[in-house]
Amino acid sequence: MILANGIRYPSEKQNEVLDDLTAELDATLAAGTPPTPETVIAACEALAAKAMTGMFDAELAGLGLDAALLEQQMNEVVALMSRESLTAKVREELGEDFASPRTLT
Repeated sequence: MILANGIRYPSEKQNEVLDDLTAELDATLAAGTPPTPETVIAACEALAAKAMTGMFDAELAGLGLDAALLEQQMNEVVALMSRESLTAKVREELGEDFASPRTLT
């Protein structure tokens, strides 16, 4: 199962969904300045906080997943989306000066 733009798709649609997301990303980047790493990290951190408050529990329950497994996976996702984790990942991939402005080519 894939969730994209608020819609659930079967796994067989993975390539189609990824192609659509790539096109949307390209259009977003062409429309203006891309978000800074800090903006993306803050958005992920806010999403994780909302998830931990139970904001998405009804949607997740509707998926019919094992509750214990779902809780474990949610904790793992929240840990991955933490500011500390994302900052370390961005530093690893973009270097220590990741917050410096960059020109996309």
